[in-house]
Amino acid sequence: MAVKSLNQFKILLIHSPLVNTSFPPLSPARVAGCLSASEVEIEQYDANLDFFQSQSMSSGQLYQSADCFQDIFKPDEFYQPDVYCNIMRNIKKQFENPDIDSFLDLCKNKLAEKLKHQDIKLIIIFASAPHQISAALTLSDFCKQHRPKVPLSVMGDLSTTKTAKKQIDKIIPRTNYDALFEFIAMRGGNIQPDYLAEPDFSGLPLGKYYAPSLVLPFSVSSVHDSSEMMPPETVARFIQKQATSYGTEGFVCEHDMLTTGYMYDLSNKLSRSMPGLNLAVSSVLDAPGRLTTGPSTAKEFTCQPCIKLIKWQVSEKQKDHPKDKLINRLLGFYKSGIWNHVDIHDYKDKKPNNGMLQRVVSNPNIINSWDVYRSDEIRFARSMDLAHMTTSYGKVRQLPGYPFWRDLRDPAHLLLYIGRYGVKEIIRMRTREDEISVYILGRHLEYHFVKPSELPPGYLDEICRMVEAGGSVGSKWIRYNLEKAFLIGYVTEEGVIVGNSSLKRPRPEYIEVVNQQSGLDLSQHLERGYTSVRPEYRGLGVGTKLLEGLTERSGGRKIFSVIGEDNLATKKIAIRNKTKQIASYYSKRMGKQLGIWSPEWMIAGSMDQALEKKEDK
Repeated sequence: MAVKSLNQFKILLIHSPLVNTSFPPLSPARVAGCLSASEVEIEQYDANLDFFQSQSMSSGQLYQSADCFQDIFKPDEFYQPDVYCNIMRNIKKQFENPDIDSFLDLCKNKLAEKLKHQDIKLIIIFASAPHQISAALTLSDFCKQHRPKVPLSVMGDLSTTKTAKKQIDKIIPRTNYDALFEFIAMRGGNIQPDYLAEPDFSGLPLGKYYAPSLVLPFSVSSVHDSSEMMPPETVARFIQKQATSYGTEGFVCEHDMLTTGYMYDLSNKLSRSMPGLNLAVSSVLDAPGRLTTGPSTAKEFTCQPCIKLIKWQVSEKQKDHPKDKLINRLLGFYKSGIWNHVDIHDYKDKKPNNGMLQRVVSNPNIINSWDVYRSDEIRFARSMDLAHMTTSYGKVRQLPGYPFWRDLRDPAHLLLYIGRYGVKEIIRMRTREDEISVYILGRHLEYHFVKPSELPPGYLDEICRMVEAGGSVGSKWIRYNLEKAFLIGYVTEEGVIVGNSSLKRPRPEYIEVVNQQSGLDLSQHLERGYTSVRPEYRGLGVGTKLLEGLTERSGGRKIFSVIGEDNLATKKIAIRNKTKQIASYYSKRMGKQLGIWSPEWMIAGSMDQALEKKEDK
């Protein structure tokens, strides 16, 4: 709890603009918690929140009052993707490039009132993120002009800022709380820091943050030594107490990198006692032991883990993660209802086809969102262009708009959306080109089954590109086989082909090769193949419905398909479509083992005859 005024030694803690306003700042609350039993008075001032409110009120374009601005974050408005998308875009434009004058206005209109209190003996300004440095320097200069005799410290990374020295008495690294407490004591504060105390958010305006329900930040690192993690049971106790005291729905841990074992212990402890909580955490994907400490996958998590969002950090320099290994590790978390976000660091602009980015972008149903950072840790502005260049489907017509999660930049907002809709629903949300409306992938699919000559203009070219993007067949005979096909099936949504398959008339020389390799006579059969479904539409049954539709329209003709033994996705679709593997052979041309598949209901008849011919030989 906050300490009552002793009229002796007052410390003003200031949280600088310019960071998100969806939840209160952690660093001032940790200091207030540690000093709650000391003989000092703590006042927390969230200048970041005040800045957003004052800017929104001064803009005639958007809002007339802060209360009106906050109305959009009521549940009825917030959880409507169209409304949320529209408002957040306007907010982004309004606050995109604030100038120093904006920070000075905040100082004159808001901070000046705080500085009038003569009992202030110490001022501490927090700048935990790079975006806060400019504002922190402006606030520091204003404080020194109006209260030149009051010692002032900035807690944050200002090592690269040469102009920070004159107006700041002490610059303290972001996580060095011992140095901060030493500074307070040297300036006359009679303190006995309690390093095991929970953060104290009671001095902040918790009802004014821009989210429909309260989300709080948390840390697992020790206040005394940031390199040490507190035991999971200690962190769980803090979270449980704050959830009860403040009515918190979600918690976000942004800076600490948790091991899988730590996530497992923390989630299980909270899931048993408070199953309704939603947690967002971070971890390093390529660090040794990160995915082997504790459970190897999320399969050992409780059925409904409190952790709903994991931000994985990975370096493009890392070469130790083969594609299948990386995807399989994250697949378990996705199946447990956890959103996987991947931050790729050390990205090189001149290598748009690098392996790490390609495997991330090509698996949206497992790696649900991602960002790319250069070596200077600046987010790559052309992320959507990178996605287009990197994925194997980059040459086909692109889907309208972009994934809705790109509008959910704020981790607290994404966490709340996951808690409301679930992972599988959000990854289907897509913002249209107008940037103000959202549609759901798979809601309005249209299935078509036509002869090649009946395809609309340009569709054959697009289907050829789709098949090539699927990557499971050679490209030499794609157009020839499709032009001669018995039937082509394709699916459209929003005017774009999202999936396709076909019943082909196999070339005689191809039938002969298969016969020589496998001993099966398939001369009177149609080959079902060239199935390709965009990554965003996988898991919706598109491939299964295409294959069912083609089979129903085969006119009684016998059907087979050839599937690579390593093509697990297509094999799963074939099994779901009641198709069975009847033989296999090694293709010298493709350099791998291939399987021959046929619908189960056809096997008893024609395939028995084909196998008999094989045995006679």
